[in-house]
Amino acid sequence: DYTNGLLQLGDGAKQQGDAMQAMAYYEEAAKITNPYDVKPLLAQAQLYSDQQQWTEADRLYQDVLSKDPNQPEAKLFQTRKA
Repeated sequence: DYTNGLLQLGDGAKQQGDAMQAMAYYEEAAKITNPYDVKPLLAQAQLYSDQQQWTEADRLYQDVLSKDPNQPEAKLFQTRKA
């Protein structure tokens, strides 16, 4: 589907070191996906974490947990920041 395609393009851009392009793909995926699909939010949060932009990563991980309270990666991030 189109959302997964955007996520794959984002992952490719991230692997090539183009964080801005990766984020653009992830943001576009977040706009068009099912509101309860947390994959685009997780991708954005991971990218912010990789860049040590903790405030943005935290905001996104909290958003993930509001949609999926048992999402393991988001729970781990919250545990580490405590």
